[in-house]
Amino acid sequence: MIEQDLTHPLLELLDLNRFTGELSVDAHKSSKEDWQVEARRLEQQGKLEQAEAIKDRILQQKQVPWNPLSAESIIELKQKALAGDKKSKIMMMEYAILHHDLRSLMELSESGVKAAKQFLMSPNAEQKALKTIYKNRFMIYDLKNSSGVLRDAEKYGLEHRTIFNLTPLMQSVLIGNVSAVENLSRLGSDRNQVSNNGLNSWQLALGSTLSGQLTKSVIGKMYEHIAPDFIAIQVDGKLEKLDEKKMYGFLFNTLYSLWYRKAGRMFTHNVFFTAQYLAGLFENLPDFVLPSMKKKRSYISRYLSENEVERETERNKKLFIRVRRGHYLLNPKLKVRIGGNWLLLTDLLSFDEVGYLPWQYIYENEPEMKEIALRNDRISEENIKRVQQLLLNYQATGI
Repeated sequence: MIEQDLTHPLLELLDLNRFTGELSVDAHKSSKEDWQVEARRLEQQGKLEQAEAIKDRILQQKQVPWNPLSAESIIELKQKALAGDKKSKIMMMEYAILHHDLRSLMELSESGVKAAKQFLMSPNAEQKALKTIYKNRFMIYDLKNSSGVLRDAEKYGLEHRTIFNLTPLMQSVLIGNVSAVENLSRLGSDRNQVSNNGLNSWQLALGSTLSGQLTKSVIGKMYEHIAPDFIAIQVDGKLEKLDEKKMYGFLFNTLYSLWYRKAGRMFTHNVFFTAQYLAGLFENLPDFVLPSMKKKRSYISRYLSENEVERETERNKKLFIRVRRGHYLLNPKLKVRIGGNWLLLTDLLSFDEVGYLPWQYIYENEPEMKEIALRNDRISEENIKRVQQLLLNYQATGI
């Protein structure tokens, strides 16, 4: 309505006089955290240009001042380490411990790196070694206050990579920093990002918990922030969405998460995943992560056997191969969706990092037992070609 005469009777009739004067509107200023959340929302919608504009112009995010170790650069690092370069030895050993690269640890030991041999000899060395690595490399992740982690996320981006090529969420998960995990999740950290060895945040947490490095309490508090709703796979060209809350998805993630920790010893000694073994591991999980009924050996056995590759049943998802009676591995012909790509399981999981622990290392300080262990290890050495062939067979067609 436009009226020059502000005393017009119609204005009084409509009671518009009370709307005159100065208009006061409270201004709202978005915080950097608000912009981080908005950038992540735009990325999830596929609006990458808008997301990058926010990161560049508003958040002014920078590149990290270090070179994250990619899968390709690890090859060069190992070569330098085995050639005797001191800094490369330290970094390669730290990387191998974090990523459970048993083969590289064995190679370092055999090349004369005493620390690698001592690590392999001691059954309790891993937890102590990890604490040292976290203190030296990731101090801000090891503090209860997560402000340092959040500052780095603001400065370099939520998905920036640490020196060992882990996202802030992955690194927080491995250390068990619940506060950092909760805050990074609130800001929109991508729980589906994967490490060099193909594991996402949930799989890293699951493997650590089942191996006794994280407690029931810690994984319980992190669960809702890192567990994916489902994992997408292909079997024989057919798309399957494995719900994490159903036993199909949980067993897949379990066997997947334990590959680097268990595969070397399993292939060496011809003992693989069994229902009894998994039932024992699942006792490390709180019931709201995996209900007690699903932890029972009979329940686990049913899901393993009903989803064997060779079994002909209507609901068979063909997730597992039966190596021998009651012993299972993941079907190597599975494809897994990572981002927008479909990757064959045996391309996603590294076979170069699978190794085994020589038995004599365990009894290094017990001469009588060491003699027995040396004989046993010679048997293992005679079987190395068999083990390598088993790995090749598994990688190619399944055992």
